[in-house]
Amino acid sequence: MKGNLELKTQLANFANERVTSIADIRKQLEVWNDYYFGKQPAYRSLLGCIEELGELAHAQLKMEQGIRNVTILDKEDAMADFIIYLLNYCNTTNYNLFEEDITTQYNKIGTEIYTDNLYSVDCIFRIQTKLSNIVLFGNIPKQDNISKIIAWTIRYCDLEGIDFKQKLFDTWERVKLRNWITYPINGINK
Repeated sequence: MKGNLELKTQLANFANERVTSIADIRKQLEVWNDYYFGKQPAYRSLLGCIEELGELAHAQLKMEQGIRNVTILDKEDAMADFIIYLLNYCNTTNYNLFEEDITTQYNKIGTEIYTDNLYSVDCIFRIQTKLSNIVLFGNIPKQDNISKIIAWTIRYCDLEGIDFKQKLFDTWERVKLRNWITYPINGINK
């Protein structure tokens, strides 16, 4: 429940707990989201995923074009925010995501043979396709699609020289400190 005192206490405890796994993020994210936003429909997390994937595509395009002072930091931020929204979707739909499934899917990427080259842009297209499957078909293909989305995101990070887990964990450490009740404009100071 939004603004609940018990949730506020749990949030205070999380402030000093460093995450070390995706499961840790999900646990903290569930409390954080419930406290600041209350129970929300799952589609809102998917909208957030679409927003952040668009930012990632934007950063990729503008870096390739050499315009708008876009840097690798923009890609890292969009990627991590995308995964945080995806993890929130897993929470709101009670989807059991196991890191072993992600590893299995990641390992398949390395062994599958594609007719095209495996570039960063290809990863973005594959992430978008799997995300579209979830949006269009709901729960039916969700199981494989979520693990594949994360696996393709990790592959993208590999190609871009981004440490996926470190960036994800660091981003969550910043996001979890945002206070959307006191600072409804930016969660930090407005």
